[in-house]
Amino acid sequence: MDALKVNLDGISTEIKRRKIPLSKLILDIENPRIQYFLDTLLNDNITQEKIQFALAEGNDQR
Repeated sequence: MDALKVNLDGISTEIKRRKIPLSKLILDIENPRIQYFLDTLLNDNITQEKIQFALAEGNDQR
């Protein structure tokens, strides 16, 4: 895939586009879009599936 130049916080940065299978992605537990969901969980066992569920639930609240 082609390299692309973008500005990130005023700094010219080269990025490369790549196709990555969704199963290879690791979701960020610090994502602010899911903070309410994480704050209301009764346990500390946060899994990728729970983060995925929280992101999907957040999309319904437009």
